[in-house]
Amino acid sequence: MPPAVDEPSLAGRPASRLGAQSFEARAAVAGQGVAILTPEFYSDDVALGRLYQPFELRCSEGRNYWLVYPHARRNAPKIRAFREWILGELTPDSA
Repeated sequence: MPPAVDEPSLAGRPASRLGAQSFEARAAVAGQGVAILTPEFYSDDVALGRLYQPFELRCSEGRNYWLVYPHARRNAPKIRAFREWILGELTPDSA
């Protein structure tokens, strides 16, 4: 799928050298450089001043997360509660 019109392409960009976004975030918090992170995962660090988002540029590398559960259990209270919570956390209006 081609990137959205206002979304920059990440084609040709190097992959993470540290292997996991959490490692990159911790290195940035420790003052060891910069990191390209998923803003929704680090909003508390930004709010507390541990990380600084210098601009509003956002893009996607085409990867997604999937919440998977048996169809028959979709309305189980704990699954429904988690689904509603995670969807609320990931909406742009909650950032």
